[in-house]
Amino acid sequence: MLNRTWLVCGLAIVAAAGIPVLTAGYGADPDAWLVASAAGKLWASGHYAVSRFPGYPLHEIISAPLVGLGGCALSNAGTLVVTLLLAALWYRISGKLAKNPLTLFFSLVCAPLVLTNAATTMDYLWSLALLLAALDAALEHREIPAGIFTGLAAGFRPSNLTIALPLFTLIALRGDRTAGVRYLIAAGTTAAAAFLPVLVTYGEPLRWFALTRAEMGDVHPAFTVRVFEFGYRLVYAAGPLAFVALAAVAFRGRNRLREAVRERDPLVVSSIMAIGVMTLQFFALPLERAYLLPALPFVLIVADRLSSPRMSLAVFLCIVSLNFVNPDIISHESSGRVVTLNIHEGRLQESWSERVARTELQNKMQQETGDGGGRR
Repeated sequence: MLNRTWLVCGLAIVAAAGIPVLTAGYGADPDAWLVASAAGKLWASGHYAVSRFPGYPLHEIISAPLVGLGGCALSNAGTLVVTLLLAALWYRISGKLAKNPLTLFFSLVCAPLVLTNAATTMDYLWSLALLLAALDAALEHREIPAGIFTGLAAGFRPSNLTIALPLFTLIALRGDRTAGVRYLIAAGTTAAAAFLPVLVTYGEPLRWFALTRAEMGDVHPAFTVRVFEFGYRLVYAAGPLAFVALAAVAFRGRNRLREAVRERDPLVVSSIMAIGVMTLQFFALPLERAYLLPALPFVLIVADRLSSPRMSLAVFLCIVSLNFVNPDIISHESSGRVVTLNIHEGRLQESWSERVARTELQNKMQQETGDGGGRR
């Protein structure tokens, strides 16, 4: 078991990353401002409308009183509280299943994708907290709560429902397919109920699908560009140093990995499946690096199984380094992409700069259009 002092340290790191940006607008992602606008209108009128398709109903509804009563400070604080709960839950999971629990715990808590989204009006970490709650319940043989958490996660972001396949596999490989079926029924029923506000507002599923397809189609680049962007953003989700370190762990531990798969180790097999599902989903969806967040805990679980304490520490150091320095191998300053080493500021500072710029832009746009959306 982990010493609880380390939990306090992890919570302090999350709080230190989130508290300074609570009042710095809704986030660097323009979608955060769309959520705030939809939430503010819902709070003012009582009429639900999606912030963008396919709809993120539970996050939009929960954000309504936060945005309506306290603007960005309260809605960002809501996410920060959830991120702290997420860290506590990951501490619990790490202590139960890890070979190297300390580095496993801090590798997720200190990951740039977590710290830069710890206090934004986005659903990313709300979703991840629910997915970890589902994983924890499945590990404890509580299939129905695991299904409920999975369905609630889908209510925050529909693509989260894809985690049902790996978690069903985890449950089934332990020899209880009936429990797996109970899990799927609980997940599907909860997801359907959570998504009802969208279907009630937009009518029959075919109309919702058409609206979703129209919006998603506008963000897909040409296939060759998409392949490049997929590879680049996949690497830079955790950073090139972390990518190389994780690849080295996989290569050195390939025999142990094959043995675990042959023996149908439930956790390893389901984790590999989760990584595959989330990576394929990332390619199919708009290529936002934060979309890979649900895969990150499973990547770290597999890496922990294959790592010595020294290798586990190296992976952690490589992950955390991206917060402070970004060794980019692509130059983005010209119209074409040139392969060359560029040392940029870390993701924490970069995210702050993007956030300030986005806030200034959104405030200017709102002044020009007179659209107050949510409180600032």
